[in-house]
Amino acid sequence: MNTASDGSGSEPSSGTECPSLPLCGRAGELSMLRGALNRAASGESSRIVLVGPKGMGKSRLARATAEEAERRGFRIASGTAYPLESGVPWALICDLLDPLLRGESPETLMALTRGAPEFRFVLPSLTLHDSAGTDPAAESVPDLRNRLLWNFPAFLDRLRRDLPLLLIVEDMEWADPSSLELLHFLVRRPLELPIVLVGTLDPEGSPEGPVLMEALRGVADRTEAELRRLAPLTPDAVVELVAQGFGADPEVVRGFSEELCRWTGGNPLFLTATLEHLVEGGRLQREGGRWVGWETRVLSPPTSVEALVLERAERLSTEAGSVAGLAAVIGPKVRFEVLAEASGLDEPELLRALDELRERGFLREETEGDEAFIAFVHPILRQVFYRSLGTVRARRMHGEVLQALIDLYGERALDHADELAVHLDRVGPTADPRRSARILVAAGRQALQTHANLEAARYLERALEVLPDETDPAGDRAAILVDLARACQRRGRYADATRFLTEARESLGPNAPPGDLAGIDRRLGFTAFWAGRSDEALEHWERGLGVLDGEDALEARLRLARSACLQERGEVDEAAAEAGEALRLGGEGEDIGLQVSAHMSLTLLHTWAGPSDRARYHGTAALTLAEGSGEATERLSAHWAMAVLEGLTGHPPALREHMDQAWPLADALGSPLLKLRLAEVEIEYAARVGQWDRGGDLAAESLRMARELNQRLALPRLLVLSGLLHLARGDVERAERELDEAWVRTGTGTDARPMTMHTAILARAGRAALHLARGEFPEAVAMGEEGMDLVDRSGYRAWGIHRLLPTIAEASLHLRDLERARAVAARLRREGQRFDHPAARAWSAICEALVVWLDGDPARGAREMAEGADTLEEIGLLPDAARLRRQVAGRLAETGDHDGAVRELRRAHEILSGLGAIPELEKARDQFREIGARPPVRSEGERGPELLTSREIEIARLIGQRKSNKAVARELGISPRTVGTHLTNIFRKLELGSRWELGDRVREGILDSDRAPCP
Repeated sequence: MNTASDGSGSEPSSGTECPSLPLCGRAGELSMLRGALNRAASGESSRIVLVGPKGMGKSRLARATAEEAERRGFRIASGTAYPLESGVPWALICDLLDPLLRGESPETLMALTRGAPEFRFVLPSLTLHDSAGTDPAAESVPDLRNRLLWNFPAFLDRLRRDLPLLLIVEDMEWADPSSLELLHFLVRRPLELPIVLVGTLDPEGSPEGPVLMEALRGVADRTEAELRRLAPLTPDAVVELVAQGFGADPEVVRGFSEELCRWTGGNPLFLTATLEHLVEGGRLQREGGRWVGWETRVLSPPTSVEALVLERAERLSTEAGSVAGLAAVIGPKVRFEVLAEASGLDEPELLRALDELRERGFLREETEGDEAFIAFVHPILRQVFYRSLGTVRARRMHGEVLQALIDLYGERALDHADELAVHLDRVGPTADPRRSARILVAAGRQALQTHANLEAARYLERALEVLPDETDPAGDRAAILVDLARACQRRGRYADATRFLTEARESLGPNAPPGDLAGIDRRLGFTAFWAGRSDEALEHWERGLGVLDGEDALEARLRLARSACLQERGEVDEAAAEAGEALRLGGEGEDIGLQVSAHMSLTLLHTWAGPSDRARYHGTAALTLAEGSGEATERLSAHWAMAVLEGLTGHPPALREHMDQAWPLADALGSPLLKLRLAEVEIEYAARVGQWDRGGDLAAESLRMARELNQRLALPRLLVLSGLLHLARGDVERAERELDEAWVRTGTGTDARPMTMHTAILARAGRAALHLARGEFPEAVAMGEEGMDLVDRSGYRAWGIHRLLPTIAEASLHLRDLERARAVAARLRREGQRFDHPAARAWSAICEALVVWLDGDPARGAREMAEGADTLEEIGLLPDAARLRRQVAGRLAETGDHDGAVRELRRAHEILSGLGAIPELEKARDQFREIGARPPVRSEGERGPELLTSREIEIARLIGQRKSNKAVARELGISPRTVGTHLTNIFRKLELGSRWELGDRVREGILDSDRAPCP
């Protein structure tokens, strides 16, 4: 793989080729190596040996050192020891220095050696002859060894030709004894020359590796030579590597990168090979100029890595190899007593085998609380050992481990059902189907609790297969079917979920407890609703309410389900009545979770329909109850609802605070559906405030996830939001594709009932924005008005403020439509008061300013429009503010106010440059030229620090102190996700490519200025 030589990211290549990856996570080592080069430039020597197993990045660091030395004018020699040459005297020294000598004249070679014959036996290029023209024999040179050792430094001094010299010696574990003796001499002896010797060593890479390691350790203890053992990359370093290499937002790739780090153990070679494997297999690919596929979590070792592991495993003893295979079967974490029970070895034999595996770098010990475990150093090792067993042997060993675990746990075996089921699932048919069914059902339900839905479905389906019909207690099969349907719902398999639930209801019969029947009806309703069949969903919930008899909690949940469906259909009054009744029932029953859900339902309802004070009341109540309950799902839902409220009432900073609380909860819960819910808000936020790179990455991943999970309600909304974001970036063609797909998926433009009122309105908002971006202003107004008709029918006035009315207002500004501008301004004023919406008030003032302008007072109109742009900037709607300032500049130029036009254009240019909005930026630059003004210089790098906020400067300084995102977050009391967002903005403003580059610039003093940061 082609790798980058520095820490900066690179533009991903096209097609299926994996992009170049930066050097990350090695700041300490790079600093040490650069220090050695600095000392050599001052006439001092350094000896450094980089130590670590194969693939830990030793060669990459050596190459980076060579590239840096070449830039500084060093003379460089590099050599590698090879296993096949480990018995060839001086093979490594020859590989190191002979390339520098080839092609030199005999006179130069004579000057280098000063006629000393000993060098002839080391370097073939130094062909020396005696006076008779014959080669000297080794025995003819007295004390050859000592002469060579003591004269070699002087030879190197002459070889460097008054330049500092860098010697790189790789794979020292395979060095021939003669070369090794000479290198050992150089390492332990002060050279007093401007020479840097960098060696790489894998202590377990050869039979001689451990002995050499001990010898070098002794030298390092007695001299200034340094042994630096390379640690695996940390999760933060892997996030940085993937984000920079693939040009992606760190937070978008964080989950994938952390799993990749766990899987590879942070080994750079395994990381690189796995990424290449994913790209070649199409699991990571480019779509629309961005890499997608970051939801991938199931990884497998590439062939090259597997071969490397097996090669090292061949050196293990028979007992150690058997124990490694058994540990691979047992699981990722192995308790000693389980291994002892399943292995059949006596304790001394087992301990010797474990010691060997630890010393060879295959296993390590871990602790969790008071418990100690044995684990593979990284999961790749476990999978390679497991695959080497073969199917038949592995199946037999799983059966042995299963029985050993059952014997070990005794009566508490079902408490460990998830652990037992892993082995049961691989054993095949069993002699005890009843026991197997109990284990599989318990494991499936445990998996459901952790949102491991694929595993849950597999275990529960297997349980139904092995459960004997004649021994099934009443309701057992129905309960398994209901749980299986839940797993299918979460995976978007709605047809399967409906089939399982219907079968469960039929198996209970008409005389079953009403609560059981109503509970299944509730789930059937949700399945139909999520599949886009709202009429069918309401029928199921109505049937469930009809069979109930005094079960308030279940009745409240059925009414909440109906309320959510009615909200989507735009039937506001009926939805409010159902939610209010659910809140009453939940309050009487003191069910905190139910009260949170009811308050949240009313929060959303009033968020869309108003008044906003009622939305805020219910949202605050939901959040207070959720925080008190400690339930992660309830807390996430409450923060999400408040984020929606703050976003739709024009308060981006408050929205950001709630999202920063919600994302860690979603990560902990691990539910992709919850993450999709948050993603909708995050993408909308990114589009409105100009964080387009982050929003684009998240949109691409969310669309992929929504398609894979068959999310028929979420997918059209995500398509519109993604399309709007691409419009903001100026990518009209891609936006059009996504908005067209959303239009079709929502059924818009057909006689069919819209899937939901929200998606129908949002689809029209997207189309109106598309017309506006194309300059089709009458069409933008017409589509916006069509959307406003739906707003009026449903009562969802927030959509009018948030998307439709500003679009109509901007199109009216272009058309100079005085009558429409007055009407839009009046409506925005009313709605702004109803919803306490600063953006609505700003757009109202802008429309009124337009009216003033067209009524004959352009100076006042321009001033008030600019004030409206100021307000949009204050609340964070920078793209809208920049576009408006361009319009103000155009109007001012028409009236002859050249200075005012230039002033507004400069501010627009500054905003658009900071956002990286290239298409809009080009329009602004063209506008400068149209009014006869020179556009600002493109490179604003020298002014970059002025664009940083106070928080961004704090974060930059901490990065300069080499702190990770998590460390920065702890120090500032914010989330790591927020730190990542700030870093993205800092990189863009300072035109930097990586945190390494940022750290260097900070340490160079880029922030040492009296200039005030942006507020």
